[in-house]
Amino acid sequence: MQHRLSIKVLIPIGLILFTFLLSWWSLQVNIRASLYRNEHQSLNELNRDMTRLQAEIENAIRLSDHSLIQEQIAEFSAVPQCVDAVLFDQNDVVIASANRAYIGQSMQAVFAREDPKWRELCFQRMAEAKARHAGSVEITPDRQSLMGVYPIHFVNTGARLRAKVIGILYMHNDLTALKHAVVRSVKQQTLTITIGLCVFAVGLGFFFHLFFARRIGILIDATRRISEGDLTTITPVGVDDEISVLTQALNDMMIRRRDAEARNDAILNTALDAIITIDEQGIIESFNPGAERIFGYSKEEIVGKDIAVLLHRSDKNKHNLNVHDYIRANQPYKIGIGREIKGLHKNGEILDLHLALSELHLNDRRIFTGIIRDISDLKSVQRELHNREVRYRSILEAANDSIITIDHRGTIEMINPATKKMFGYTLAEIQGQNVSVLMPSPYKERHDDYVNRYLKSGKKHVVGTLREALGRKKDGTIFPIEISLSEGFVGESHFFTGILRDITHKKEFEQALQESRRRLELALESAELGSWDWDIKTGRLYYDQRWLDMLGYDKSDVEFHIRSREKLIHPDDIKNACHAMDCHLKGLTPFYKSEHRMLSKSGDWVWVRVQAKIVEYGKQGEPLRMAGTHRDITAQKMAEQAIEMARRQEIEIGWEIQRSLLLGKPPSQMDGIQLGALAVPAREICGDFYDFIRYSDQILDLIIGDVMGKGIVSALLGAATKSQLLRSCTILGQQLSPGQIPLPSRILDLLLKRIANDLISLETFITLCYCRFDLIQQQALLVDCGHTRTIHYQKSVDACCFISGENCPLGFVTQDAFKEITVPFREEDVFLFYSDGVTECQNRHGELFGEQRLADLVHVYHNHSPQQLLETISSHLREFCGEVAFSDDFTCVVVKIGHRYPIERIKGIRATFHSRTSELSSIRRFITDQCSVPPHAMDPARIDELLLAVQETVVNVIKHAYHNDPGKQIDIQVQHVEDGALITIEHSGDLFKHELVPEPVFDGSKESGFGLFIVKNSVDSVHYDIDESGQSFVRLFKRYK
Repeated sequence: MQHRLSIKVLIPIGLILFTFLLSWWSLQVNIRASLYRNEHQSLNELNRDMTRLQAEIENAIRLSDHSLIQEQIAEFSAVPQCVDAVLFDQNDVVIASANRAYIGQSMQAVFAREDPKWRELCFQRMAEAKARHAGSVEITPDRQSLMGVYPIHFVNTGARLRAKVIGILYMHNDLTALKHAVVRSVKQQTLTITIGLCVFAVGLGFFFHLFFARRIGILIDATRRISEGDLTTITPVGVDDEISVLTQALNDMMIRRRDAEARNDAILNTALDAIITIDEQGIIESFNPGAERIFGYSKEEIVGKDIAVLLHRSDKNKHNLNVHDYIRANQPYKIGIGREIKGLHKNGEILDLHLALSELHLNDRRIFTGIIRDISDLKSVQRELHNREVRYRSILEAANDSIITIDHRGTIEMINPATKKMFGYTLAEIQGQNVSVLMPSPYKERHDDYVNRYLKSGKKHVVGTLREALGRKKDGTIFPIEISLSEGFVGESHFFTGILRDITHKKEFEQALQESRRRLELALESAELGSWDWDIKTGRLYYDQRWLDMLGYDKSDVEFHIRSREKLIHPDDIKNACHAMDCHLKGLTPFYKSEHRMLSKSGDWVWVRVQAKIVEYGKQGEPLRMAGTHRDITAQKMAEQAIEMARRQEIEIGWEIQRSLLLGKPPSQMDGIQLGALAVPAREICGDFYDFIRYSDQILDLIIGDVMGKGIVSALLGAATKSQLLRSCTILGQQLSPGQIPLPSRILDLLLKRIANDLISLETFITLCYCRFDLIQQQALLVDCGHTRTIHYQKSVDACCFISGENCPLGFVTQDAFKEITVPFREEDVFLFYSDGVTECQNRHGELFGEQRLADLVHVYHNHSPQQLLETISSHLREFCGEVAFSDDFTCVVVKIGHRYPIERIKGIRATFHSRTSELSSIRRFITDQCSVPPHAMDPARIDELLLAVQETVVNVIKHAYHNDPGKQIDIQVQHVEDGALITIEHSGDLFKHELVPEPVFDGSKESGFGLFIVKNSVDSVHYDIDESGQSFVRLFKRYK
C-alpha cells in the first residue's frame, strides 16, 4: 500500500514542483527580456523626440522667438519620466529650462548637486557633442535613467545670443516607474500561466493513478505472491499495452518456474544416484529415493539427523574436521571435486561410494548438496582385474622369448623382461614409441605401410604365421629373429601381440654351411656390380646379366644401343647424368660418376650408382670405348631419405618441446603495458627461453635467457633453469610478508646457488636478463647477466639507447651479488629483449645483422603494436638473410609502455551494432547518452569532438576491416575512468595497419589519411591493439575537460 500511495502522491507533487520551477525560470527570463525591450524602446523614443526638439529650437532661434523655445522645452518635459530639460548657450549658461529656477545659472551650478561620477559623465558627453556637432542618447550605467545631449546652433540671435555658436540641449529621463510597471505586468501573466499548469498537473496525476498506478499495484501483489512461493495464481492481463506485456511476462516467468520445480522434483525422484542436502551443521535436509535405495533408510527416518550416521568411522572424523575447517576459514577442501569415501548401510554393510559435493548460498544460508554413487560392484571388478593382471604379469616375466604388444598404429604398449634382454631397451625408454625402432632399414620404413594395408584389406600375410625378420638392438646391432604375430580386440581397441625369438646362432650355423658358395657367387657377380661396355663410335652398348637382373629385364627387352640409355633414365636426372658424361668425354674429369634413377621392367624407379672410364682412344686422342659398372643403391637412398625425414621430425618435435617448456605466454589485458613475443626455430633445437611473472596489475617480471650450445641437452637445461628460477621466486615469496615481492637480484642469487654445480659439471653457462616493470614507480629494475644488450626507445627524446649490466653469465665465474640497474620510463617507451640469434644473422656476403640495425628498426617502427613490431623485425631479418638459412634460433620480446588507466573503474556499458552506415545515428545516440549523465557529464563541445572520432573509426572498420559486409558486428564499450571517457571499438575483421596510412595532403592532390587525422586530433589519445584470438581493438580516450 505504501508503494501505491507514493506513486499516487509523488507523481502529482513532482509535476507541481516542476511547474513552479518552470514558472520561476520563465518569470526571470520574461522580466529580463521585457526590461531590455522597454529600455531600447525608451532610448529610441528619446532620440526621436530630441531630434525633433533640436529642429524646433533651432527654428525658434532663427525666428528670435525666445518664449517659443521655453514653451517647447516645457512641453517636452511634461512627460512623467522627464527629470530635467535644459538648454545651455555657448557660455554654458541656462537660457531655457523646465525648471525656471535654473535660467541664468551656469552649468556648474546646475550640476553641483549631482553625483560626481554622473556630473563628470554629463560634462564629457556635452564636450563630445560640441566637438562632433552630433547628439547622442544613452542609458546610464545603473540602467535606471536615460541621458540625451544634442548640440544647438545659434544663428542671428538677439543681444543675449551671438551668431554661429553652439549651445547644448540636455535631457534626463527616469525609467524607474516604467520598469516597475513592466515587472508587475510580467508577474501577472506568469501567475495566470502557473495556475493553469498546476491544474493540469493535478489532472495528469489523477489520470496516471486511474490508468496506471492501480494496475501497477496489482503487479506488485503478484510479485509478492511469487516470492512467497505461490505459483498457482495467474494475474489478469487486461488491455493490450506495455503493462499488459509486463503482466504476461510475469505470468510466463511464474509458469516456467513452476515447470522447472516440477522437472527438478522428477529428476530427484528418478535419479539412480543418492542426492542429499545438508546445512552448515551437517544436518540432513533432503533425501531422495536413490539415497533410500543405497543406504536403506527412508526419508522420514533420516531427515533431521547428522550426515555422519551414513559414514564409516574411517571417514566420519575426517568429514567433521573438513567441514569445520571450511566453515571457519572459508577454504574449500573437496568442494567441486569428486572423491571416494566409505559409507555405512542401515544394516551395517560397508559401502564403496563416490561423492561429488557442491555449495549453494540460499537466503543467507549455506547449503551443501552431495551426489553419491554406489561403486561397490565397480570396486569388486577392479580387484578381480588386478588379480588377473598379476597372473598375466608373472607369465610374461617368466617367458624366455620377447613378447611385445602394440596398438593399431604400431605404438608399443607393453614389453616383457626378455625384450629388455634381447634389445637392450627398458620399458620407460621404448613405451610409446613406434615398434619400427626395433627394426633396421628397409623394414623400419615399410612397417607402417604393412600395418595400414592389412587394416584396410584384412588379408593376413603376416598375422598368424611364423616368419623370419631382422631386429635392431639399442646399440645398433642388427640380428635375425623369428616372429609369430597375433591380433586381438578389447572393446573398440585393436592390438597386436608378437612373440620374438633370437635366431642369431641358427643363422650363423646356416651361414657357415653356405660360406664357400657365397664367396664364389660374390666373385662371379663382381661384388654385386652390373657391368656395361659402350662402343662410342657405333653407339652399340653391351649389358651383362647382372645389370639386366638389377632392373628385371631380359635380353629381349632392351635395345643394346646408347639411345636406349636415355629412355631408361628418370627425366629429372637425365640432365645431370648427361652433363657428367660430357665432362668426362671432354677430359674434364678422370671418371664418369653419376647417381640417378633408372626404369625397371616392373615400372619402379631404381637408384643406381654409375662409375665408368674411357678405356680406349683413337689416333687423334678421340674416345672410342668406355666401360663401367652399376650398383643398386635404392636401399641406401631410402635410408638417407628416412634419416632426413627423421631428422626433420626430430627438429619439429624438439621445437614443440622448446615452445611448450621454454617459451612462456605473455599475460593479456594489463593496463599500462603491451607485450609481444616471437620465437623462430632454425635447423637445430636450442636453449632460448623466456617467461613472464605477473605479481599484480602494476608489477610484471620478464625473464629471457640463452643456454650455451645447441641440441636437446641445451633445451632441457633451459627448461630446468626456467623451472628453478620460478621455484626460487616461490621460495623467496614465502619468506616475505604478504604484499612484498622478492628483488630480482635475490632471486638470481638463489637460482645460482641451486644450479651452479650443475652448470660447472656440464661445462656450460647461461646468459640471462631479468627485468621488473613497475608501473607505479614508472621504472624498470634490470639485472643483466651477460645477455645481449636491451634496446630502450625513449619517446621523450625520440631515440634508442642500449642497456647492459656488469654481471657475468650464470656458471661462468662465481660472484658475490648481482647488481641491479634502475631504468625510468614514460608512456609510449619501448623495450626490446632478444637473443644473439637475431643480431648474428648473416647474409650471403657474411655480413651480420647487428645491434644498430635492430635499434634502427625499433626507432622507425616504435608506433607499431608489440606483435606488429616483431613481425616487422622478422620480415627485415628474412629479407636481409635472403636464401641463407638461419644458423640459430632467434627470440624476441617487446614491452611497450602504454597509457595506464586508473585501477578502479566504473563498470562499462557495452552495445553491439551491425556494420552498416545506417547504424551511425544509433551509435551517436549511444555515445551521447553515456557521456551526458552526471557525474561523468562531458561538455557538449567535447562530446561533438568525441562523436566525430567514433564515427570516423566505425566508418574505417566498415570499409577497410569488413569491406562493407553488413552481416558483421561492431562492439562498442563506454567506460568512465578518473578523468575522462574511454571508448573501446572491437571488431573481428581484417587487421587495419594504421601506421602505413600516409599523412593527409591539404592541397587537394590526395584524399587518403584524413579520417585518421580527424580521429587523432579529436581525442586525447588513440590506441590500436589485437588479442590472441584475432579480435582488433581501437581505444579512444577523451578527457571530461
